[in-house]
Amino acid sequence: MNKKIIGKINMTKPVPFIHKFSVEGGLNALQFNIDTEHELMFLVWDSRGILRVQHLSGVANKTVVISEKIENSSIGTYPGKIVSGEWKIDVIYYSSKEMNENSDDDLFGEYRITISDNTNLDSSKILNLGEDLWVDYELEDKILTLNKYDWDKLISDQKRWYKGDFHTHTKLSDGSMTNEMAMNQAKLMNLDFLVTTEHNIVSTGWKKGDTVVIPGMEVTTTKGHFNILGIKEYIDVRDKFKGTEIFTQETIDMIMEKSRDMNSLCSVNHCMMNPWHWQFKDTKLDNINTIEICCDPTYNTSSKSNDMAIKLFDILWNDGHKIWGVGGSDSHLLPDEIYENSKDPSLIGDPGTYVFADGLSANSILNSVKNGRVYISRGINLDLKITQDDSVYYPGSKIDCLNKELNDIEINYEVEINNLNDKLNILFIENGKVVDKKEVNKPGKVLFKRLWDKSKYNWARIEIRNDKGEFVSFVNPIYLNEKESKLKTWIDLLNTLEEVNDEN
Repeated sequence: MNKKIIGKINMTKPVPFIHKFSVEGGLNALQFNIDTEHELMFLVWDSRGILRVQHLSGVANKTVVISEKIENSSIGTYPGKIVSGEWKIDVIYYSSKEMNENSDDDLFGEYRITISDNTNLDSSKILNLGEDLWVDYELEDKILTLNKYDWDKLISDQKRWYKGDFHTHTKLSDGSMTNEMAMNQAKLMNLDFLVTTEHNIVSTGWKKGDTVVIPGMEVTTTKGHFNILGIKEYIDVRDKFKGTEIFTQETIDMIMEKSRDMNSLCSVNHCMMNPWHWQFKDTKLDNINTIEICCDPTYNTSSKSNDMAIKLFDILWNDGHKIWGVGGSDSHLLPDEIYENSKDPSLIGDPGTYVFADGLSANSILNSVKNGRVYISRGINLDLKITQDDSVYYPGSKIDCLNKELNDIEINYEVEINNLNDKLNILFIENGKVVDKKEVNKPGKVLFKRLWDKSKYNWARIEIRNDKGEFVSFVNPIYLNEKESKLKTWIDLLNTLEEVNDEN
């Protein structure tokens, strides 16, 4: 078999350009050589309607192989039987770059695809999927489900803080590292887990290593990005394309609601970082589980945009929402590469997101995030002891006072930094305002004591910054009582932020 396809896609229209080709029986592998200068998504569907290849051109290898054997299969593919019949390829323009309507070069993207049944594969030309396969073709009854991933596989039964990264990229989309390199870097950064969040791609397997890899996906649009943490299956949006928009508000709502139905978490990424800030104004806040309050702190615009995300976070909590903060490296570079105008390399695990869980498994980590048992840190480790009377609490906890005779309750919040090298300021933030601050310059414990009116809604969180005011750590809130939220959509949140900025 040897088929060549030469195509040109109109990049102002989101409708996929579809190519069909026939596959004979008896083959054990298919090889695709994809050549284009544009950022195009290539989706290959077999005769059963199962998604066999997800390929984003650009950084990824031009040679992609689907095989019956995992060891001969490329990243982004679904290994398994090469079924006979009519297959098809969808070519889609997903780029978030602005298009110049006066230039034919920018309006149309040319590509060339060569399909062969070459079994004499040069393994050096493909990026291997890895040994840990998350899919089983024989069990597949949908488009693509992670039917072989073990969400409850327990790596450790210790109840403690686990360090991870909720936003990562490899050569499967537009990152610079292979999944093997990512695992090596994760080990160097002492990560217990990481979430693979490729752009509009569901990973089907990974390189084995010491770090737990949790499936995810970054839904990437021209109006912002959000992560599906713990994705269970590919979400097909091809029938939702309208006009000149690939992702409409209706499509985003559908994806978020379907993600939550499959018990995944929706996390809005770099929500205030222009031009990737969140612009779907009618997004329901109830569909959001977390927001990324610290995204790649080494990027030159991150400091300002991350601080704005923290402002949004405080507004959400003052309004009674229970949306938690997470961090993500969003690392696209090699470990020795540095962004322009930055002093530090962009590394997987910076910032580290620490999750207090009953054990180390994918479900245990995700369930703890859902309950807010999270803090984010750049370089320091925290021990947190939160008590009220004899009860012990964690970040994300609701305080329950059982003593009906008390009008006010005392909250004791102890923060211990174990590896302190610089002078830091620990801020106690209550209902969005700094009510106490303690300076520390050596390892040790710091105690905050606060009285709360038992009848009112209160919340508090810890934030740590250095002498220059730069972000070091963020701890998710504890809270007392509930409050009915008035803000319903993202535009409500942005309008409130504007009002707060005008007041200040």
